[in-house]
Amino acid sequence: METKSKSSTSQSVAIILLNWNSYKDTQACMKSLENLNYPSFHVYVVDNASTDDSFEQLSHDIFNAVYSYNWTLHASENNGGFACGNNIAIKDACQKGFSFIWLLNNDTLVEPDSLETLVSPMNHDTSVGITGSKIYFEGSDVLWFAGGIINKRTGANRHEGMMSVDRGQYDQEREVDYIVGCSLLIRTDIVKEVGPLEEGYFLYYEDSDWNLKVRERGWRVLYVPASIIHHKVSQSIKTDDLSALSTYYNIRNAYLMAKNFSSNKVYDLPALLWLYRNFYWYHLKIILRRQKNKRKRSQLIVRALSDSLKGRSGKYFEDKDKMRLNHGAKKTG
Repeated sequence: METKSKSSTSQSVAIILLNWNSYKDTQACMKSLENLNYPSFHVYVVDNASTDDSFEQLSHDIFNAVYSYNWTLHASENNGGFACGNNIAIKDACQKGFSFIWLLNNDTLVEPDSLETLVSPMNHDTSVGITGSKIYFEGSDVLWFAGGIINKRTGANRHEGMMSVDRGQYDQEREVDYIVGCSLLIRTDIVKEVGPLEEGYFLYYEDSDWNLKVRERGWRVLYVPASIIHHKVSQSIKTDDLSALSTYYNIRNAYLMAKNFSSNKVYDLPALLWLYRNFYWYHLKIILRRQKNKRKRSQLIVRALSDSLKGRSGKYFEDKDKMRLNHGAKKTG
């Protein structure tokens, strides 16, 4: 495989960027990848059915050899969500025989050694299945992610270090519950074992689900603070309406994930209690905070509760008569 600074000794990495109406962010990320000191990688860019001219802009880049490394551009006919878009490249990377797959948000900028430092623990410890970076809010020393904590009984999760100024308090490499999909390196052999990302979530919790599956099979998940990423933070949720929609996915998917990993697929009290806690907590936030479209937000919270209890997954649609989702209201678990 032809790669930037090709090396026969390094294990090859497939880097996957998912683009949706944000080609300028993707281009900036790809430019930063030019500086990687890792000798063997190939970049996959998947345009997730953008409604702007992203695909045309990215096609121009590939035909004009804008970047010195090899890369592949895929176009998804429909926006099936984060997992669906990434899975297009994940499946290709598995078939091509890459040693590792690096999921990387397109609205990030990488440091030169950010990939090398993720691969290194894998090579030194065969029990490590996933590694992830220390992630900053772009242009600051404020942390966005320094390891993930998750309760698989309830679906509750949180980023360690979120909104904290980095003073070295998260500089210890350590095992964590999960690594966020913003910068996640995984062994390709493990992907073949556990399968690609679960597409039923559409947005949020696909990475948590993946991490839990990997850990259930005995692999370790490692936070690597030496790997540094700068994150512009979600460009996939831009408008006020879409921000409200993110609440829907967070409530629903926390419950669906907990149910997926529960031994009781019919009735799981911890997951149910957390679902109703979220229902009331997000309504309280609407009351206490100055937010636009309060009625819309409340409707989405109610819908999240309803769809959770009915086991609906996939993309949210506003069709009130059919109350359908794009996966045919399929049930998870």
